[in-house]
Amino acid sequence: MPESASTTASVDGALPTEIPAVVSIGVGAPLGTVDPNRAVADVEVMSLSMIAGTLVEQGPSGVRPSLAQECALSADHLDYMCTLRSDAKFSDGTKLTSRDVEASFKRALTDDANANAGLLAALKEVSAPDEKKVVFHLKYPAAAFPMALTEPLLSVYPADRVNTPDFFVKPVSAGPYTLDRVETSEITFTRNPHYPSDLSPVVDSIVFRVVIDANTRLLQLGTGQIDIAHQMPANLAAQVAEPAKAYVASRYGGVYLEMNNNAGPLRDVNVRKAISAAVDRNQINDIAYLGRNKPLGSFLPSIMEGHDPNAPIAKDLPKARKLLQGTECESGCTLEIMQKAGFPPYDSIAQIVQQNLAEIGIKVEINTIDASTLAANEQNGNFQLQSNDLWDVVNSPELVMLRYGLTPEGGINSLWSGYDSAAMTALINDLSATSDQQRRRELLADINALFQEDMPYVPLTDFATTWASRISPRLVALTPSGVYEVGTSDRGPGL
Repeated sequence: MPESASTTASVDGALPTEIPAVVSIGVGAPLGTVDPNRAVADVEVMSLSMIAGTLVEQGPSGVRPSLAQECALSADHLDYMCTLRSDAKFSDGTKLTSRDVEASFKRALTDDANANAGLLAALKEVSAPDEKKVVFHLKYPAAAFPMALTEPLLSVYPADRVNTPDFFVKPVSAGPYTLDRVETSEITFTRNPHYPSDLSPVVDSIVFRVVIDANTRLLQLGTGQIDIAHQMPANLAAQVAEPAKAYVASRYGGVYLEMNNNAGPLRDVNVRKAISAAVDRNQINDIAYLGRNKPLGSFLPSIMEGHDPNAPIAKDLPKARKLLQGTECESGCTLEIMQKAGFPPYDSIAQIVQQNLAEIGIKVEINTIDASTLAANEQNGNFQLQSNDLWDVVNSPELVMLRYGLTPEGGINSLWSGYDSAAMTALINDLSATSDQQRRRELLADINALFQEDMPYVPLTDFATTWASRISPRLVALTPSGVYEVGTSDRGPGL
C-alpha cells in the first residue's frame, strides 16, 4: 500500500470554508438498538455516540465537563459529585435535572440483562440532593470511574420516560444529535437544537447508509454517494482514489479468536493453547492489514496500560502438536467458526485460521451468517469459534477490556467464552480499587500470567480500523474511541 493511501487523520486546524449540511457514512450493518443497556455492536455504539448526552467527556488531558458544569471526587474517593450546567436540556427542550441522571443510572444498575453492566461495577447507587447536583456513591475507590462516565453507554435520558416501552425506538436524548429516522437502509441523525452552543457540532445532519458489501462502499465513495466509508479491508483501502483518502485509526482494543469454553473440544485448555500456538499472527497482519497493524499475544493491546510484551506471538507447530496429545483433537477434529457478513477484515482472518489449523489436523468450517443470528448465537452459547474485537474508548484496562473480556460481570460473559475464574475476577477488582502505580503493575502482571495459563481465547492482533473519506477529517473523523465524532467551531473531532 502506498504511504499516501493509508495515514492517520489530522483533525486539528481551521475549518474548511465549505461545510456540508449532510454527511453520509457507509456502514456495514443496520441498526439493532440504541438502548444503552443492549448496545454492543459497532453500529449501535456509533449511533449512541451521536445522541448520547454524558456528564463528562474525554479530552486530550483526561476528563472534562460536558453536560456537567463541574465534577469532583470526595476525599475518600467513594463519592463522585457533579453539578449540572444550568443550560442542560433534552432534545425536546425540557430541562435536564439530577433526577434524570439518577433515573438513567438506576435503570442501568437494576437491569439484570444489561450487556454493559461492567462499566458500573464500582457504582453502588446514585442520589440527587437537589435539582442540579448528583452524587455517584461507589462501592470502593475506583480510579477509572470518571472515565466511565465519558462512555456513550452511560448517557442521560428523561426520568419520566426512560422506562416506558419502546422509548429507545426514537428516544428523547441530550447529546449533539437526535435520532431522526431509522430505516433498513438508512439511519438519520439531526443536530440537537438544545445542545449547549459551545459543544454544538458544525454539521447539521449525519446519515448512516447501510452498505453491507465493502466493495460497494468503495464504489459509492468514489461516486460521491457516500462521504465516508467505514471499516474498509486493507486491499480496498489501497484502491481509494482522490479526492478521497484512506486512514487508519488505532484503537484501545484487540482482535481475538473467541472460543466457547463450555462446548466440545474447546473445553480443554490444551486445545485452546494449541490453537494459539498454531495461529500465524504475522500472516494475519500481512494479509488482513497489509502489515500495518501489530500481532498480539497479550490480552491487552500494545498501546494500553498493562500490555505484556513478552507474551508469545510466533507460530510454533511442534508446540501445538505436543499440546494436542491426549486431547479430543490429537488425531484430528472439526470446529466451526462463525463469521459476520459484511465486516472485514474478519472474513480474511477466518480463512487464515482455517489454513493454519489444518496444519495441526483441525478442520475448520466457516459459517457466514447475518448480524442478528450471530448475536443470538453469542447470547445462547451456540458457537465454537469467532474472530471479533473488544475495545474501549480510553486507556483504562479495568473499565471495559478486563471487565468485559475476562469476567462474567461485564455483561458479555467474558467475551462470550463462558470463562469464569474467581481468581481473575478478584485481581481485576483489586486493580479497579487502586491508583497506586506500583501496585497496578503487580496486579496487571498477575492478570497477564493467569490469562496465559487459562487461555480462554486467543489474541491475534491489535485492533485498528481502516476508513476512508472524501471530506476533511476536521469535520468528521473516526476517533480512537471507535466512533465518528463531528468537530465544533473551536476544535476537531476527538480533541
